[in-house]
Amino acid sequence: RQGPAFRDIDMFNGYVDSNYICFPYETQRTGIYAAGGVRRSLTVEDSIEDAAGATLKISAGANAGDDLAVIPGLDAGAGNIELNASGGDASVGGEVIANRLTTTVGGNLSVSTRVNHLNVTAGGGDVTIDQEGDLVIDYLELQAGSLDLTVNGNVTINTLVGHATSFKITVLGDHTIT
Repeated sequence: RQGPAFRDIDMFNGYVDSNYICFPYETQRTGIYAAGGVRRSLTVEDSIEDAAGATLKISAGANAGDDLAVIPGLDAGAGNIELNASGGDASVGGEVIANRLTTTVGGNLSVSTRVNHLNVTAGGGDVTIDQEGDLVIDYLELQAGSLDLTVNGNVTINTLVGHATSFKITVLGDHTIT
């Protein structure tokens, strides 16, 4: 809804961003969900708790050749990140930091991570993951291509399905495959 215009513009040094009032439920139409201090005033502890349930979702189109490239790293803190490039390749230029990373790609995946949990569905390309710290792979599905996984820490693999042309896992700690 539209609110009344600000009458005391001098109070804001002559600048007014908008006279629209935005509510969290309105952000759902755009796929951008309000979280944290956007919704209400929060203490640091409240902000950490609120972010823990948040998920950052980034998607490319579902057509063949619709690639997803994220140039900087992504830091969701204790939150989750979903990357979807079901029609093409996905790569992140910097490190991905999150509690859980979920990726769906139709082609190649290349990412450096510092996550606690990983879910990957790869439709036919090469998968290269370089993980810093302990990792639980809840689900890893490959339909072709190669897997090159390096974990600088302990790793637990719960579900591994599909097939790959080559398969390389380097673990610089303990490992468990269930």
